[in-house]
Amino acid sequence: MAKLENVKVLEMSYGDVTHIQYNGKIYERVSEKASAGDLVLVGDKVAEAIEGVESGAFYELYEEDEYGDLVFADDDDDERTYSSWSDELVLFRAIETA
Repeated sequence: MAKLENVKVLEMSYGDVTHIQYNGKIYERVSEKASAGDLVLVGDKVAEAIEGVESGAFYELYEEDEYGDLVFADDDDDERTYSSWSDELVLFRAIETA
């Protein structure tokens, strides 16, 4: 699954996205260990460093690898690994159904 379409920003604070809606669920920005099903927001630095991802786009973490890291598909459908404790990407977790 590449860049997610139809992600709606619901709330921002001081220029940072804090709540979004996607696929019938509301997600909240968190700074916890990532898990499968969480969404990540790619920032400028990450987009410059990794081909196939777009700054400002959301991607879904969908699989845990043998090292405990999570995987998401970039826009070219290549798998990208995300450390479950990384702070390079902004993490969102579902909190309720819209």
